[in-house]
Amino acid sequence: MRVPLSIPPGVNTDDTTFSVGDGAWANVDKVRFWRGKAQVIGGWERFSGESLSGPCRGIHAYTDLTANLIVGFGTPTSLELSYGGQLLDITPVEFVPGNVDGTGGQGYGTGTYSTGEYSEPSTVDYFPLTWSLSSYGTALVANPRNQTIFFYTAETVGPAVPLTNAPENVTYTLVVPQRQVMAFGCNEEVSGDFNPLCIRFSDIEDPTVWTTLPSNNAGEVILEGGGRIVAARLIGDLVYVWTDSSLFRGQFIGNPDQTWRFDRVGDHCGLIGPNAAVVVSQVAYWMTPEVQFFQCSLGGAPQIVQSPLQAEVKANLPAIQTDKVFASSCSQFGEVRWDYPDLSGELLDEIELSVDGVADLDTGDGGSLTAYAAIAAGIENNRYVAASVLDGAWSRGHMSRTSMLDSGPGAYPIGTDYFGNIYLHERGQSADGDVLDWSMETADQYITDASQFLMLKGIWPDFESQVGAVNLEVVTRKYPQATEKAHGPYVLAPGKPKKDFRATGRIARIKLSGSSAPTFVRVGKPEFESEGSGFQ
Repeated sequence: MRVPLSIPPGVNTDDTTFSVGDGAWANVDKVRFWRGKAQVIGGWERFSGESLSGPCRGIHAYTDLTANLIVGFGTPTSLELSYGGQLLDITPVEFVPGNVDGTGGQGYGTGTYSTGEYSEPSTVDYFPLTWSLSSYGTALVANPRNQTIFFYTAETVGPAVPLTNAPENVTYTLVVPQRQVMAFGCNEEVSGDFNPLCIRFSDIEDPTVWTTLPSNNAGEVILEGGGRIVAARLIGDLVYVWTDSSLFRGQFIGNPDQTWRFDRVGDHCGLIGPNAAVVVSQVAYWMTPEVQFFQCSLGGAPQIVQSPLQAEVKANLPAIQTDKVFASSCSQFGEVRWDYPDLSGELLDEIELSVDGVADLDTGDGGSLTAYAAIAAGIENNRYVAASVLDGAWSRGHMSRTSMLDSGPGAYPIGTDYFGNIYLHERGQSADGDVLDWSMETADQYITDASQFLMLKGIWPDFESQVGAVNLEVVTRKYPQATEKAHGPYVLAPGKPKKDFRATGRIARIKLSGSSAPTFVRVGKPEFESEGSGFQ
């Protein structure tokens, strides 16, 4: 008798592997679901032989008038630009380096040691330094959080320079199609005081004019309510603005007495960090401070996106590092993705490190053992979850990426790691020439009838485009709470029609994995040879 392995797309980690039910994936690593089937993600290759000065916390790509790719990168210590095959340091002289890691938030017992008055709560948030980057024509507009806005053009000799007349302190910056530079969470025009809910914008076609006059379209809007602005995104002709608790929609009116109008469209749907929102096909997707996933279409209302991975993400995301969460898209496969720090410690065993007492030893790729320990322990981004906007299937994987950017205008998505390395993703079938580790594992399920024992005697693989060996492991049990018995791994070589083995039980869990360079497989509908071995 042949027993097919036919599993619908999507992984569920919020329940036990048995309660997930028959025909479900319980765990995957670097595997996506595309057109209903599981397949290994594409590999990545080095974008440049040069590395950034540190972890990238802001990335933006655009082209010049001759279609040359320009990519801006913001790190805690620098502003850098990739242009013409070179990585240029354009860090402004006025730029103040910031924190690599989050160190706390407002309230008692937070912030850095020995700051503020004794027994008084901290009134300052200590975030990792993030950047908002946009393009104004062929110029790069760059804003390190809580500093001023900087401007860089090809004609600029030396570093980027402060944008004339822009607010002194800005939380987030965006350039809109009306060719206005917008400052979100900034100094008020008249008083000069910083207001975390203040929005200011330059005149149309002149980013240096910020003074409100009856004859221009420069202006200021103060959002209603409390909290603080976190970030903003363009979605069609609208501007979506997130505070830490709400979503506002900005509409261009165009009159000098009201150039922009901002309306609240949702509460309890704020943004967890400035890079945690992404727009795909005029739909915004984001993660909230409560670690809930939301979406909002153009002109629509915020809606919860149900995720079978949400409980695990929430349980393992460290509260003081949430500003590192980075949302991105992969238009080639219709995905949205969130990279984030994970405290579960699953990677500690993989690199055989502990956080305490690790020597600062060079590892040969710009990193150190202490840095690897920070990644493994969940201080730095080490994991991602992704959702298909086509069929709603979720996937996940281990990967250290501090920023990700979709293809277009570049040919491939771009990612950066903690050590400043820049990669082209979905390119090749290896991890920059090294082995790419992947795995997919089903939930526990009855092989056929719950009352019958079966002997699995072999597998007929149904793999498309297999590159490299696939390892098969089978775990069987008599009952849901019985002791597991592992069988394998068995190596399934490319093109091999069948693999024989023996495994007996009432319940089975199947794991497929690979670790080679190159490696790839798309799983169809494999079948297992079986025969009954009695009823119990």
